[in-house]
Amino acid sequence: MLKVLIFLLVCEFSESELRAVYQELQSPYCPGRALSDCPTEKAENLREEIKLRLESGENKNDLIEEIILKYGEEYRAKPKVSGFGILAWIMPIIFVVGLGSFFILRVKPEGQEHTEDK
Repeated sequence: MLKVLIFLLVCEFSESELRAVYQELQSPYCPGRALSDCPTEKAENLREEIKLRLESGENKNDLIEEIILKYGEEYRAKPKVSGFGILAWIMPIIFVVGLGSFFILRVKPEGQEHTEDK
């Protein structure tokens, strides 16, 4: 009996932990919305399935990967930080640095004359 109680206490997921898992997935039933925000009955069923599987001791990351395999990579809310997905993380940084460099190099300090070579 004590083992069961300890198991339930260890495996019990808080609502915020569950919501964090749901937010890692896009809803297959509400395009463009996180699973946590989709109001459909099918999304509620998927959330309930995730909750039950997590409470039964299944690994969070393995469960998310299984759902991604089932529905497709486009249902991952955040791109992976490996492989092709790393571009989604570094491209905004490269863009900002490049744009900043462009403006720094193009803007001449006041008082400097623009001279053309003849």
